[in-house]
Amino acid sequence: AKKRQKQNDQEGDQISETHSMIADDEATIIQDYKESDFERFDVEKEINYANVLNRCLPDDIMVLGWAAAPDCAFKARFGTKSRTYRYFFVRRNLDIGKMEEAGKLLEGEHDFRNFCKIDVTNVKNFKRIINRVSIRPCIDDNISSSDQLLFLEVDGTAFLWHQIRCIVAVLFLVGRGLEEPKIVSDLLNVVENPGKPVYKLAEEIPLMLNESSYTGLKFYYDPRVIQVLYQKLEKRWKDLSIKAAMTKNVLDHLDNKITVSGDDNYWKFSQHRTITECDYSDACSNSFGKRKEYIKLLNRRKCDTYEEKVKNLSDAKRSKANRIHGWNL
Repeated sequence: AKKRQKQNDQEGDQISETHSMIADDEATIIQDYKESDFERFDVEKEINYANVLNRCLPDDIMVLGWAAAPDCAFKARFGTKSRTYRYFFVRRNLDIGKMEEAGKLLEGEHDFRNFCKIDVTNVKNFKRIINRVSIRPCIDDNISSSDQLLFLEVDGTAFLWHQIRCIVAVLFLVGRGLEEPKIVSDLLNVVENPGKPVYKLAEEIPLMLNESSYTGLKFYYDPRVIQVLYQKLEKRWKDLSIKAAMTKNVLDHLDNKITVSGDDNYWKFSQHRTITECDYSDACSNSFGKRKEYIKLLNRRKCDTYEEKVKNLSDAKRSKANRIHGWNL
C-alpha cells in the first residue's frame, strides 16, 4: 500500500506541471491546423458534452465547454500554441524589481537543465522557449505593503518537469537579496555549469496552469454550466476571504495587543513571520534557533549532470527508453 501511495504521489507531482515531461522527439511536434479544418462540424447536432460529462464527474472537476478536433491525430497536449503558468505569493520583503530583472533573463530560447528535475528516460533535449516573464499584483490597488498578494506569470511553448517551481525558487532567492539577478545567466550557461546546484523547489500549492492557447480551435460553452461554476467559485472566494480576514485579525491582535512576558527582545527580534520558501539554510522551519549561513548557489554541491545520469542508468531503464522513444542511451 505504501509503495502504491508513493507511486500515486509521484504521478500527482508530475501532473502538477502539465506538459512537463516532454520527450525530445515530442517537443518538436507542432500541430498547426487551419480554421477550415474545424468547419465541417454541425454544432447544433452535437450533444451537450459539458452537461453530460459533469453528471459523471466529482464536484471539484467541471467541464466548461468543448471544441471539435480536426482529426483523430489531434492531441490537446501538443497542439497548444503557448501555455501560461501563474505562481501566487505574498510580497513580504522581496525586492520585486530585482526579481523582474532576473526574470527577463529567462526570456527566449535557453537550455533549462539547471531549472528542472532531469528525467533521462523521457527527456534529452532541455531547450525550451519562454515568451514572457512578469510579476503583477493580484488586485490592481497600487498598494506595495508586505502583505500584498502578487503572482509570477510565465508564458512559454513547452515546459520541463518542475521547471516553473525551480524558476520561482531561484527568483525568490534573488528577491530576498541572497543572489544577484546574474545568477539566472550563470545557471543558463550549461557549459560553465553543467550540473544543477542543490536547492529546494518552491511549494506546489500556489502554482496553477492559467491558460493554454490554440490556433484555430473554437470552444463552445454552455451558459448554464458557466453560471453554476461562477456561483460555486464566488461562494468559495467569499468564504475564503472571510477566513483570511479573520486570521489577519488575530495576527494584528498578536502584533499590537499582546504583552510578552520574560525576554521581550526574543519575541521582538525572532523570525516569527513566515519567510518565503526556498532558503537553502532551512529558514522556513518553525524553529527560533540560530540560522545557518547562506550558501551561494554556485558554491553548493551539484547534482549529477545529464551525461552522468545516463551513465548510471540501470539496464531496465535503458530498455524502457529504447522501447518507448527508440533511444539508445
